[in-house]
Amino acid sequence: MKRALAILVVAMIAALQFTSCKETVTETKWKYDTTLVHDTMRSPAFIRFVSLIPDEVPNSAVIQIWRDAKHDLSPFSAKPLCLKSYYAVPADSSIEYLLNVDGNDQHMPLEALAKGSINTFALFLDGAGFTWFRAIDTEKIHPPPPRYCYVRLINAITDHSPYTPLLLDIDHGQDTLFHLGVPPREISHYELLSKGAHIVAVGGINDPGPPLKTFGTVIFQEGEYYTFRARGSTLTAEIDYDLER
Repeated sequence: MKRALAILVVAMIAALQFTSCKETVTETKWKYDTTLVHDTMRSPAFIRFVSLIPDEVPNSAVIQIWRDAKHDLSPFSAKPLCLKSYYAVPADSSIEYLLNVDGNDQHMPLEALAKGSINTFALFLDGAGFTWFRAIDTEKIHPPPPRYCYVRLINAITDHSPYTPLLLDIDHGQDTLFHLGVPPREISHYELLSKGAHIVAVGGINDPGPPLKTFGTVIFQEGEYYTFRARGSTLTAEIDYDLER
């Protein structure tokens, strides 16, 4: 009887250690995903917003985003940069967000998001009106392999071509493994790029002459995430990037 009791106690201790280990792994995952987790929200999805709204639009530096028409006290925000953190929101249910852009209320109905999904929404405003585009950031769950980083592009240059993707050109096309073309008003997925110094530019597919805009040399660091933003027009193109730390 004593021997059986001892075996049972050992088994319970082992089970508790196994459970504790599993919880630690889960916490590490969410920490790496750089998400803001709400302990009171069951199985949330995670979202963030990046504003590509022109600087000349009043109050474009910080776009307030409400979850309903009542302008709740804790609005989300979109800035002209790609921040590291995400907002936790209820999953599996559609939500209509409300923004005030240039003095006008803009409605942004979003379809239900999968539980645990990580999403980035790029916001655009041009002659065609207000629109947005979603990218699913699954690469935040799977870090880049050794000696690589992740790079993406948001294309807000709409007068170059209404259909032809804008290319993020690395080393004047010498990096033949890197191909990232993004249509207007869209945000791309993350693409792997080898670490180190690379010359970055943007241009159209089969465009004659030099690139539309050359940013210059960037030292890409292993294991990091980079978001490049192309804005303006073909004559006033601007490129900038965010290192998501």
